[in-house]
Amino acid sequence: MIESIIDLKTKKVEEIMVKANKIYSLDISTKTSKILAKDAFDMKKFSRIPVFKKNKNNIIGILLIWSLLGVDLSEDKSITELVISKQVVLRKPFFISP
Repeated sequence: MIESIIDLKTKKVEEIMVKANKIYSLDISTKTSKILAKDAFDMKKFSRIPVFKKNKNNIIGILLIWSLLGVDLSEDKSITELVISKQVVLRKPFFISP
């Protein structure tokens, strides 16, 4: 563990971060049925998914997958509706410029 921390000091951000065009993300208007049907297998790879509005470069928050555990996904609500009803919380995104 300590070796990993020391290694980070010698790495550039570009070596660690995923390029913006390769980030798996969801539109804020995505319905839960679509998340379950299309993205269920992809979601297993991630614990945090960036959420964007209209444009993939406009990331408005980070969806924590575990926050979907208490949500009734059969209601087929959009991520927007889940956020407004406070069933899920989007975390503030953190950006690093190269």
